[in-house]
Amino acid sequence: NDCDTSYVLTLEMYDTVRYHLPEMMDAFSGEPFVLPLVHNDLNLEYNWQPAEYLSCNNCKNPTAVLSNSQSITVTIINEGGCIQEASIFVNITEKDKIYIPNIFSPNGDQQNDYFNVFNNKGEAEILEMEIFNRWGGVVYIGRNIPTNNQSSGWDGMYNGKPVQSGIYVYKITLRLPEGSVVVEKGDIAVLR
Repeated sequence: NDCDTSYVLTLEMYDTVRYHLPEMMDAFSGEPFVLPLVHNDLNLEYNWQPAEYLSCNNCKNPTAVLSNSQSITVTIINEGGCIQEASIFVNITEKDKIYIPNIFSPNGDQQNDYFNVFNNKGEAEILEMEIFNRWGGVVYIGRNIPTNNQSSGWDGMYNGKPVQSGIYVYKITLRLPEGSVVVEKGDIAVLR
């Protein structure tokens, strides 16, 4: 009864997976974005869910395309079988869509009498609108013009007189509702 037994155990130690996945991110509806998982280990397995919106569900940084806000979860497994789970909530918003007409008729009939800019996410501001004739001469400069307004913008006049029917070139600097500034260039047909 005075027996003594000794056992030799070999323990394999695995580092804890150190990762970072933000709790939330913003993306645009219908546009691809990459899930921003960052970690310190090369030998990991991944399982992203729901998989139907992802380019792959077993890669480190899949590309996703969503139309609605939702959570996406990743299960991370290291070579020792240790499991960690993380989730990110993706807030989907509609991208600003800017519509600039390519024709208008400033004839005083109260329909389509002004050249202006329209957008889908509330009122933006036209910081500057420049209109040029076919020789490059400036026929109109307007500043601080609200968008989505059919009675503001260029009225088709130059020096108090109606411009001739034809094609004119514009350069428009816009401040969008969320604060970004974009420059749009193109041409507009004036019909009398």
